[in-house]
Amino acid sequence: MKIAGLKKIKINPISLILLAIIVLGLMGIPFAFFFDKKGYFLHFVYKLKDENSILLSYLYTLYGFIVMVFLYYGLGLKRKINAYIDRDTTHFNKNHYKLLWFTTFALAFLCFSFVFIQAGGIHPALAALRFDYSGIQLLRQKIRLMVNMNVYNIGFKFFLPFNLIVALFFLRKRLLILISLLLFAVMSTFVLEKGPIIQIIILIVFFRILTSEIPFKKLFQYSLLSMFLISIMYFLTRFATNISTLFRGVTERIFYGQISDLPY
Repeated sequence: MKIAGLKKIKINPISLILLAIIVLGLMGIPFAFFFDKKGYFLHFVYKLKDENSILLSYLYTLYGFIVMVFLYYGLGLKRKINAYIDRDTTHFNKNHYKLLWFTTFALAFLCFSFVFIQAGGIHPALAALRFDYSGIQLLRQKIRLMVNMNVYNIGFKFFLPFNLIVALFFLRKRLLILISLLLFAVMSTFVLEKGPIIQIIILIVFFRILTSEIPFKKLFQYSLLSMFLISIMYFLTRFATNISTLFRGVTERIFYGQISDLPY
């Protein structure tokens, strides 16, 4: 049901970032302080080494938020972004997108093959099934020392997102989507970290926002997908062993880790 006079809210990457800072950053410290003061201090002192740095970290985040709001509203960045979103677009023919999909897939696969060979022909996610938490952390450090992370990042964070976007939003062929998602699953679990997976989802969301309107319902679905993938990585890397430890790990990462990492 539409409400008369209610202005439709447009979401773009900058407004989404501002919302994330409000929820995860500016609201994170008060939430953690009032609901889990002991855990709050222990986590921040561990990450920032000094309790005084906690307040400084918060002030840096607040300062960055104010600067972004000024650039967004005061200097007309919002108007320019919305004008870009509202522009008329022209699509290429299917053959062009097929060639782009094949090229980006081949380059991403080539990058993965290179680091896979450097790792001795083992996939860390499969090897991790045999280890406990300490063994997995050692394995993760070992993999980072053995492989060229520049090659991995170019393949996973540059070529693969292009490939996924072409498959999901332009070609929309089930087989190609499945192949792209399979490569995503293989590459995203290679370094046994949660962050790279979410970075790819954020890139896809940003592209979707810049090319078409995206409702809050769809953003909520992307959030659920992100939480599902994060949960898998928590169990795979033994950061969590049951629902209770999973919930504690995720909430600590969101309300404690996010604010302490954000200023840097």
